[in-house]
Amino acid sequence: MNVFNPRINLDASIRDVTGCLSDVQKADVLLHALQHLPSEGFRIVMENAIQSFLQVSGVPPADVARALLLRAKTRLAAGYRTSAQRDLMSVLGSDPANQDVKATIQSEHLRQEMLIREPDEKLLCLPKHDLKSLLLVPHALSRIASQLIFREIDLHSTASPGTASENLSVYAVSDTSHTLAFQTGMLINSLPKLCNLRGAHCSGNSVLINHILETLCATNHHQVRNSTSTHDFISQSRDNQRSLSIKNANWKFPTDAISVRYLTVIEFEGCFSVDSQVFSEILSTGHQLQSLTLSGILECTPSAMFRLHRSSLPLHRHVTDRDLVPAISEFLRDRKHLHSFHLIVPSGDHRRIDFDASAWGVLPSLTNLRNLSPSLAVWLIPWSVRALTMDIMVPPAEDLLLFINQLRPGVPPLLTFIGMTNFPIRSVINVIDQGFSNVRLVRIEDNVWSMEQWPYRRIKYHSAVWLEFLGCEDAIWHLVCAKSEE
Repeated sequence: MNVFNPRINLDASIRDVTGCLSDVQKADVLLHALQHLPSEGFRIVMENAIQSFLQVSGVPPADVARALLLRAKTRLAAGYRTSAQRDLMSVLGSDPANQDVKATIQSEHLRQEMLIREPDEKLLCLPKHDLKSLLLVPHALSRIASQLIFREIDLHSTASPGTASENLSVYAVSDTSHTLAFQTGMLINSLPKLCNLRGAHCSGNSVLINHILETLCATNHHQVRNSTSTHDFISQSRDNQRSLSIKNANWKFPTDAISVRYLTVIEFEGCFSVDSQVFSEILSTGHQLQSLTLSGILECTPSAMFRLHRSSLPLHRHVTDRDLVPAISEFLRDRKHLHSFHLIVPSGDHRRIDFDASAWGVLPSLTNLRNLSPSLAVWLIPWSVRALTMDIMVPPAEDLLLFINQLRPGVPPLLTFIGMTNFPIRSVINVIDQGFSNVRLVRIEDNVWSMEQWPYRRIKYHSAVWLEFLGCEDAIWHLVCAKSEE
């Protein structure tokens, strides 16, 4: 009599054999066994088995597809059509030509377009502004959101190369918390594909700038060697540069890293040390320069260089400098092609740098001058003037009080009356404080103020008497003639 149960012996043998196999081999045995399991009545067993199977790493993709297909058939038999559709869609994602899936779809009377992924179904219910927010999420949701937003794309192709973008500007705040890591990564990945890029401007922290420079140097279309610093990058491109803009208070002008003779535009804001050769280099070799802007901490004395090279920079078009007015005036003399002249000087430094009416000595020789700053224009007023009326044709774009403050350095010291027309100013006190602190009488449009606003009857009938009483006889013509014109 056989006392051993054959089923127990078989189960033990299977356990002993599978115990000698690897996880991938065990998964293969499990998948082979599941193929003999009926689709109906064993959903829980199938779910647990497939879940264990999918957790094994290293399983071939073909076996994964077979497992998902088995689970889909079991779910369909149990009536779980939505979850079965997800399994079928996963199989089609890895193998679009899978015949077993197509046969299952046909036998179950399904349509392939019915196999919509669940994230798509949820995103369809979101408003458009939420979909735009999902575009910035580093997840598959961003791809689905882009498909839902950009359903219609209108492309216009042109053969004109003038419409191609050749410049890139990047502005980033300090990102210590790395909240812009995803956006920065997208930017870095796109830089090698910008084959038409000719100019790049980056404003941000040192980590971002160095990262972008390393990426730009690694691309072929820039034709530069690998670089790890901004100074090296400028040096490698010295023969191709036409414009240089550096604004850093701690920087010295990189004379040894650039070729000034090739540059047409220089805009530098930094430090000019005692032994600096910046002005000598620019004035002696900058034959192609059209625009020069220099500002910053001045420790050297370059006025001698300006006087020595009075005929330098023959193509110069624009000048903006904050120092050395007399030397620069001599430097600019007889530049008949100059169109713009700006001198920006702090009020406390006028005497130190000799900023006074002598700066106007250069203006008669600038026959093509079209643009003049207010702080220079006010020097046209003779210092003996006591009554002045200004009529502005077009109000300046900036704050009018700032405009008036720029007039302060050249206001005649004996001025007692100021009149303004077409000046949209609300506060007369601000006019006095900002630009005309010595005047006794102010007229704005049709109103007149001394220490208080004049009543209409005084303006209309007793102007001359009051002007004489206030010592503003020189303003009688300005005020009385204005009334007669009305």
